[in-house]
Amino acid sequence: TQILIGNTQNASTARGLQLFLRAGAQLALILANNNNAFANSLAVNSTATGLNDGSVHHFLATYAGTSLASGVVFYLDGVAVSTTTASNSLTATILGTNALAVGGFPTGGSSANGLVKHAAIWTVALNATQASEVYAAGVPPNLNALATAPVPVLWVKLDSLDTIGASGIIDYGTGNHPGTAQN
Repeated sequence: TQILIGNTQNASTARGLQLFLRAGAQLALILANNNNAFANSLAVNSTATGLNDGSVHHFLATYAGTSLASGVVFYLDGVAVSTTTASNSLTATILGTNALAVGGFPTGGSSANGLVKHAAIWTVALNATQASEVYAAGVPPNLNALATAPVPVLWVKLDSLDTIGASGIIDYGTGNHPGTAQN
């Protein structure tokens, strides 16, 4: 398992979310409420595999907040991809107190085998037009100046030019979330 973004130590012991790559480089999302991830959770897998092919890829997952797997859509390189449902039993909040982490668990481990260049979170589920606009043919655009997509509440650029400011990792979204970088 390679964590791309999330705020749980692992899906079986904490409330929150994980967007990650499974074995076989298959994109997956878990939204969990309690210590037994599949007792009160959503778990959705992309049918696309082999995403560790050495090419740069853009992943975008949307969740409509419906507590149903049908509210989850995955976009790979700007195009919606098919999904399968592993769990569809979420009945309570996924909000937790753990910090959000990019590229691994908040306390370390399950690191992404590759680079996560940009990470963003919106307060609404983006539609297909907005997902394509965010993808921008693989060239990260200014997410605060898109024609149809709303401004993200969190947007961090984790590349060689925009990683660290005087107060840590810079949040270019509207949320002003401070962050720290660590290996």
